[in-house]
Amino acid sequence: MRKIRVSVAYRYMPAKNLAAFGSKVVEGISNNSGQFSTPPIDVTTMTLAVSDYTNKRNLYKNGGANQKAAYLDAMAKLIDVLDQTAVYVDEIANGSETIILFSGFVPTKGSRTPSPSPTEATGVSLRNVGAQRLEAQCDVQPVVSTYLCILTEGAPLPENIHITNSGQMHFGLEKAETPEDRAALVNAMAQITNVWIDLTKGRVKTFAGLTPTKRYFVTFCAINPTGVGAL
Repeated sequence: MRKIRVSVAYRYMPAKNLAAFGSKVVEGISNNSGQFSTPPIDVTTMTLAVSDYTNKRNLYKNGGANQKAAYLDAMAKLIDVLDQTAVYVDEIANGSETIILFSGFVPTKGSRTPSPSPTEATGVSLRNVGAQRLEAQCDVQPVVSTYLCILTEGAPLPENIHITNSGQMHFGLEKAETPEDRAALVNAMAQITNVWIDLTKGRVKTFAGLTPTKRYFVTFCAINPTGVGAL
Protein backbone atom coordinates (compact mmCIF):
# COMPACT_ATOMS: atom_id res chain seq x y z
CA MET A 1 0.00 0.00 0.00
CA ARG A 2 1.01 3.61 -0.49
CA LYS A 3 2.53 5.66 2.31
CA ILE A 4 0.04 7.73 4.28
CA ARG A 5 0.16 11.40 3.31
CA VAL A 6 -1.79 14.60 3.90
CA SER A 7 -5.07 14.47 2.02
CA VAL A 8 -5.59 17.45 -0.29
CA ALA A 9 -9.37 16.94 -0.40
CA TYR A 10 -9.68 20.41 1.16
CA ARG A 11 -9.16 21.77 -2.36
CA TYR A 12 -12.57 20.44 -3.32
CA MET A 13 -14.57 20.79 -0.10
CA PRO A 14 -17.65 23.05 0.06
CA ALA A 15 -16.67 26.70 0.30
CA LYS A 16 -18.58 27.08 3.57
CA ASN A 17 -16.28 24.51 5.24
CA LEU A 18 -12.90 25.81 4.06
CA ALA A 19 -12.41 28.48 6.73
CA ALA A 20 -13.15 26.05 9.56
CA PHE A 21 -10.69 23.57 8.09
CA GLY A 22 -8.03 26.26 7.77
CA SER A 23 -8.57 27.25 11.40
CA LYS A 24 -8.15 23.62 12.44
CA VAL A 25 -4.78 23.45 10.68
CA VAL A 26 -3.69 26.75 12.26
CA GLU A 27 -4.59 25.33 15.68
CA GLY A 28 -2.80 22.04 15.00
CA ILE A 29 0.43 23.72 13.87
CA SER A 30 0.30 26.26 16.71
CA ASN A 31 -0.48 23.77 19.50
CA ASN A 32 2.26 21.39 18.35
CA SER A 33 5.02 23.91 17.74
CA GLY A 34 7.63 21.51 19.09
CA GLN A 35 6.80 19.09 16.30
CA PHE A 36 6.18 21.75 13.62
CA SER A 37 8.85 24.26 14.56
CA THR A 38 9.62 25.72 11.11
CA PRO A 39 6.43 25.84 9.02
CA PRO A 40 6.83 27.51 5.60
CA ILE A 41 3.97 29.86 6.44
CA ASP A 42 3.99 31.33 9.95
CA VAL A 43 0.90 30.97 12.12
CA THR A 44 0.08 34.68 11.98
CA THR A 45 0.05 34.67 8.17
CA MET A 46 -2.04 31.49 8.14
CA THR A 47 -4.55 33.07 10.50
CA LEU A 48 -4.78 36.19 8.33
CA ALA A 49 -5.40 34.05 5.24
CA VAL A 50 -8.30 32.32 6.98
CA SER A 51 -9.75 35.62 8.19
CA ASP A 52 -9.41 37.25 4.78
CA TYR A 53 -11.16 34.32 3.12
CA THR A 54 -14.00 34.47 5.64
CA ASN A 55 -14.44 38.23 5.17
CA LYS A 56 -14.28 38.12 1.36
CA ARG A 57 -16.73 35.22 1.20
CA ASN A 58 -19.21 37.09 3.41
CA LEU A 59 -18.89 40.18 1.20
CA TYR A 60 -19.48 38.05 -1.90
CA LYS A 61 -22.53 36.38 -0.36
CA ASN A 62 -24.00 39.75 0.62
CA GLY A 63 -22.74 41.92 -2.23
CA GLY A 64 -23.12 39.78 -5.30
CA ALA A 65 -21.04 39.40 -8.45
CA ASN A 66 -18.95 42.53 -7.90
CA GLN A 67 -17.28 40.84 -4.91
CA LYS A 68 -16.64 37.51 -6.65
CA ALA A 69 -13.13 38.22 -7.95
CA ALA A 70 -11.84 39.25 -4.50
CA TYR A 71 -13.48 36.19 -2.95
CA LEU A 72 -11.90 33.80 -5.47
CA ASP A 73 -8.51 35.45 -4.95
CA ALA A 74 -8.79 34.99 -1.16
CA MET A 75 -9.76 31.35 -1.68
CA ALA A 76 -6.76 30.74 -3.93
CA LYS A 77 -4.42 32.32 -1.37
CA LEU A 78 -5.81 30.20 1.48
CA ILE A 79 -5.51 27.00 -0.55
CA ASP A 80 -1.93 27.95 -1.45
CA VAL A 81 -1.16 28.41 2.27
CA LEU A 82 -2.65 24.99 2.99
CA ASP A 83 -0.78 23.39 0.08
CA GLN A 84 2.60 24.69 1.27
CA THR A 85 1.87 23.62 4.83
CA ALA A 86 0.70 20.17 3.66
CA VAL A 87 4.02 19.55 1.89
CA TYR A 88 5.87 20.55 5.06
CA VAL A 89 3.74 18.29 7.26
CA ASP A 90 4.32 15.36 4.89
CA GLU A 91 8.08 15.86 5.25
CA ILE A 92 7.83 15.91 9.05
CA ALA A 93 5.34 13.02 9.30
CA ASN A 94 7.11 10.67 6.86
CA GLY A 95 4.03 8.45 6.72
CA SER A 96 2.96 8.81 10.37
CA GLU A 97 -0.81 9.12 10.60
CA THR A 98 -0.51 10.42 14.17
CA ILE A 99 1.71 13.36 13.22
CA ILE A 100 -0.59 14.31 10.34
CA LEU A 101 -3.57 14.29 12.70
CA PHE A 102 -1.67 16.49 15.16
CA SER A 103 -1.24 19.06 12.36
CA GLY A 104 -4.98 19.40 11.82
CA PHE A 105 -4.84 17.87 8.34
CA VAL A 106 -6.58 14.64 7.36
CA PRO A 107 -4.40 11.62 6.47
CA THR A 108 -4.92 9.54 3.36
CA LYS A 109 -5.29 5.77 3.49
CA GLY A 110 -2.12 3.74 3.14
CA SER A 111 0.55 1.88 5.09
CA ARG A 112 0.98 3.32 8.57
CA THR A 113 4.39 4.26 9.90
CA PRO A 114 4.17 3.76 13.69
CA SER A 115 4.83 6.87 15.76
CA PRO A 116 7.50 6.51 18.45
CA SER A 117 6.44 6.18 22.06
CA PRO A 118 7.16 9.20 24.28
CA THR A 119 10.34 9.23 26.35
CA GLU A 120 10.95 10.60 29.83
CA ALA A 121 10.04 14.29 30.04
CA THR A 122 12.99 16.70 30.29
CA GLY A 123 13.30 20.28 31.46
CA VAL A 124 10.75 19.87 34.25
CA SER A 125 10.32 23.07 36.25
CA LEU A 126 8.06 24.52 38.92
CA ARG A 127 7.82 28.24 39.65
CA ASN A 128 5.82 30.65 41.76
CA VAL A 129 3.40 32.71 39.64
CA GLY A 130 1.41 34.48 42.34
CA ALA A 131 -0.24 34.08 45.71
CA GLN A 132 -0.69 30.37 46.40
CA ARG A 133 -0.13 29.56 42.70
CA LEU A 134 2.53 27.46 41.02
CA GLU A 135 3.19 26.85 37.32
CA ALA A 136 4.71 23.56 36.20
CA GLN A 137 6.00 22.71 32.74
CA CYS A 138 8.47 20.55 30.83
CA ASP A 139 10.23 20.69 27.48
CA VAL A 140 8.20 20.18 24.31
CA GLN A 141 8.40 16.55 23.25
CA PRO A 142 7.60 15.56 19.64
CA VAL A 143 4.48 13.48 18.97
CA VAL A 144 3.03 13.93 22.45
CA SER A 145 -0.74 14.38 22.74
CA THR A 146 -1.06 14.68 26.54
CA TYR A 147 1.26 15.77 29.34
CA LEU A 148 0.17 14.16 32.63
CA CYS A 149 1.34 16.13 35.66
CA ILE A 150 1.37 15.18 39.36
CA LEU A 151 1.95 17.80 42.07
CA THR A 152 2.74 16.51 45.56
CA GLU A 153 2.85 18.50 48.78
CA GLY A 154 5.45 17.78 51.46
CA ALA A 155 7.60 15.25 49.56
CA PRO A 156 8.23 13.95 46.03
CA LEU A 157 6.82 10.71 44.70
CA PRO A 158 8.95 7.79 46.00
CA GLU A 159 11.33 6.31 43.42
CA ASN A 160 9.55 2.94 43.50
CA ILE A 161 6.52 4.48 41.81
CA HIS A 162 6.94 3.96 38.07
CA ILE A 163 5.15 3.48 34.75
CA THR A 164 4.99 -0.12 33.53
CA ASN A 165 5.50 -1.25 29.92
CA SER A 166 1.72 -1.45 29.61
CA GLY A 167 1.36 2.24 30.56
CA GLN A 168 0.09 1.79 34.10
CA MET A 169 1.30 3.63 37.19
CA HIS A 170 2.61 1.10 39.70
CA PHE A 171 3.57 1.80 43.32
CA GLY A 172 6.21 -0.94 43.42
CA LEU A 173 5.50 -2.25 46.90
CA GLU A 174 6.78 -5.68 45.88
CA LYS A 175 10.23 -4.16 45.36
CA ALA A 176 10.52 -3.65 49.11
CA GLU A 177 12.41 -6.89 49.80
CA THR A 178 12.51 -6.60 53.59
CA PRO A 179 10.07 -5.33 56.24
CA GLU A 180 12.45 -2.42 56.78
CA ASP A 181 12.36 -1.52 53.06
CA ARG A 182 8.58 -1.70 53.03
CA ALA A 183 8.35 0.47 56.14
CA ALA A 184 10.68 3.01 54.51
CA LEU A 185 8.47 3.16 51.41
CA VAL A 186 5.31 3.55 53.45
CA ASN A 187 7.01 6.27 55.48
CA ALA A 188 8.05 8.07 52.29
CA MET A 189 4.44 7.99 51.10
CA ALA A 190 3.30 9.31 54.47
CA GLN A 191 5.42 12.44 53.98
CA ILE A 192 3.11 13.46 51.12
CA THR A 193 0.32 15.54 52.63
CA ASN A 194 -1.64 16.28 49.44
CA VAL A 195 -1.67 15.31 45.75
CA TRP A 196 -3.01 16.98 42.59
CA ILE A 197 -3.14 15.20 39.22
CA ASP A 198 -3.64 17.37 36.12
CA LEU A 199 -5.22 15.32 33.32
CA THR A 200 -5.51 18.12 30.74
CA LYS A 201 -3.51 17.78 27.53
CA GLY A 202 -1.39 20.92 27.76
CA ARG A 203 2.29 21.06 28.64
CA VAL A 204 2.00 24.06 31.00
CA LYS A 205 0.01 23.43 34.19
CA THR A 206 -1.17 25.90 36.83
CA PHE A 207 -2.06 24.86 40.38
CA ALA A 208 -3.93 27.28 42.65
CA GLY A 209 -5.07 27.43 46.27
CA LEU A 210 -1.80 26.04 47.62
CA THR A 211 -0.50 26.45 51.16
CA PRO A 212 2.22 29.02 51.97
CA THR A 213 5.38 27.58 53.64
CA LYS A 214 4.70 24.11 52.20
CA ARG A 215 7.16 22.48 49.79
CA TYR A 216 5.84 21.18 46.45
CA PHE A 217 7.27 18.70 43.96
CA VAL A 218 6.22 18.04 40.37
CA THR A 219 6.35 14.92 38.20
CA PHE A 220 5.53 14.74 34.47
CA CYS A 221 4.60 11.87 32.17
CA ALA A 222 4.26 12.22 28.37
CA ILE A 223 1.53 10.26 26.56
CA ASN A 224 0.57 9.62 22.93
CA PRO A 225 -1.56 6.97 21.17
CA THR A 226 1.51 4.70 20.88
CA GLY A 227 2.50 4.60 24.52
CA VAL A 228 3.39 6.29 27.80
CA GLY A 229 6.77 7.70 28.79
CA ALA A 230 8.53 7.25 32.12
CA LEU A 231 7.71 9.45 35.11
